[in-house]
Amino acid sequence: MLYELTLKVSIVNAVGEEKEIKERYITDDLLFASVEQKGFKLYDNECDVFAIKRSKVTEILNQRQYEDEFIYSATLAQIIIDENTGKEKETEEHVLFFAKNLKNATDYILEYVKQGYDMEVKSVKKTSIKGVI
Repeated sequence: MLYELTLKVSIVNAVGEEKEIKERYITDDLLFASVEQKGFKLYDNECDVFAIKRSKVTEILNQRQYEDEFIYSATLAQIIIDENTGKEKETEEHVLFFAKNLKNATDYILEYVKQGYDMEVKSVKKTSIKGVI
């Protein structure tokens, strides 16, 4: 199961002042406690686990290949037939992937759905998630 983890960490800005910021991460784990441990380990216990929640994301499609890539999110829609009523119903799936910019992200997800997935790309956006741990 994928979880979103928000940490409060102290950083020193360019002026030399200490400032608290929130950083978001995503991780695949079974238990909240394991997710919390990963967060503490990331900052050698020098952080505050601010929030942990189950993610709407169903899959992470690729790995970071280059240092200058960001994490993008896409919402994909698919029409399915409801077994009980026989009516068409739209379902949404949220996926994450790495790309350098919005154009690369859009190109990537359009190629992904061309691989035989009967899905429509509803949105593509850059996330504030800092990394996958």
